[in-house]
Amino acid sequence: MATNETQAMDRLELERSGTVVLTLVDDADWADEQGHIALLQERLNACLGLVENGEVFVRLKEQLGRPVTKNSAILIRVVAKCAMSPEGARFFEYARSEFSEAKVGLSFRLASDVTA
Repeated sequence: MATNETQAMDRLELERSGTVVLTLVDDADWADEQGHIALLQERLNACLGLVENGEVFVRLKEQLGRPVTKNSAILIRVVAKCAMSPEGARFFEYARSEFSEAKVGLSFRLASDVTA
């Protein structure tokens, strides 16, 4: 899913460790830095909403055929085609600190760093 689309997440999974992972695919470049940040913020907030309202646990139960405990660790992972701009990195660090207050982790990695 491209960053310019507003679907909250592209993938939802439960890792062996028990961590619930919501993955966002970010395939946009940073030419329109402020627009990119705004769209990323919108998607991150939508993911946080799905966590806070419990929807991720409903979806995982449907996927896995069994309930997942609501006190599982939660991680929102952004997998990006392009490295963040300096302003994008500042936004992401701010978001990371805000999300940690809600006990939700944020991570960023380049798609080229992801192994199959």
